[in-house]
Amino acid sequence: MNCPVCGGEMAKERKQDVEIDVCREHGIWLDKGELSRILINSTKAFVATAGPAQQRKKGRYEGIFLGWFSLFLPN
Repeated sequence: MNCPVCGGEMAKERKQDVEIDVCREHGIWLDKGELSRILINSTKAFVATAGPAQQRKKGRYEGIFLGWFSLFLPN
């Protein structure tokens, strides 16, 4: 796939078990439904690793945001 901004070829990367397109100049591009899948996978990972007390203390949505920011971290 080509970058919609510069037309250069984008690299494919896997994040949160979703294949995304990355332009080194213009960032991450998501296809329809990919953001939802990333958020769902992040929430599942948070619930699976956090104990019941942690889940109540940290709140339901914190896992979503942690997962989203992990997109910008190196593998």
